[in-house]
Amino acid sequence: MRDVPPLRRRGDSEQRRPLGPLTSPALLSPRERRENSKKVRLCPLRTSWISPKDALVRARRLRKEPTSAELALWERLCDRRLLCLKFRRQVAIGPYVADFYCHALKLVVEVDGDIHEAERQRVHDENRDANLRALGYSILRFTNQQVLEKPELVLTEIARFLESLDSTPLSPSSPSGRGGPGR
Repeated sequence: MRDVPPLRRRGDSEQRRPLGPLTSPALLSPRERRENSKKVRLCPLRTSWISPKDALVRARRLRKEPTSAELALWERLCDRRLLCLKFRRQVAIGPYVADFYCHALKLVVEVDGDIHEAERQRVHDENRDANLRALGYSILRFTNQQVLEKPELVLTEIARFLESLDSTPLSPSSPSGRGGPGR
């Protein structure tokens, strides 16, 4: 018979959990929230956790109100127009919303407006990119001006990035990366 640990009350010190970079405050007790609110947070722009459900609602709203740069890039990415890759627009990834996302490559393409030049937003973007990279996503960022004035250059940069992915082996056991002779 297994030993069952005794029940603990909420105030017991052994029951406390550290607040990690992606820990939801909703999972913490009120006391833990108060204590952790005094600590430095990774994301200076938002002090509360955005649930994936809230991100999905936000993504739906953003799909209905695209910027002119997002529309211009979407015209070139939709219907597998770029290297036969399927891109989706305004996709919720955890608490974040990606402007364009290719699931097959875990590639996020962001189109940044003027707001992203502010220092506070830049720090938020760096934090967001670090969190997404830690989850295995690749991120490419372009400005609205780049997309509107030189869309072919943007597509070339995306294609160049995809070529760099092709040159890296997909599996250490398979030199071809597709289950070929190296198996």
